[in-house]
Amino acid sequence: MLYIRIDKETSGLIVFAKTEESHRSLNAQFEVRTTHKEYQAICPGESQNDHGRIELPLS
Repeated sequence: MLYIRIDKETSGLIVFAKTEESHRSLNAQFEVRTTHKEYQAICPGESQNDHGRIELPLS
């Protein structure tokens, strides 16, 4: 079974494979990093922009 870790205070999705074939496929995708992950954050205060994109690693 494939488990994706989520940090303690993060909400989101966990991916479970229902079959051995889908497990192998998902494992391979995560291993070679062909999956697309998108993170959204809710921040206090007001933003200067209506929208935007930050492309920095999570730390």
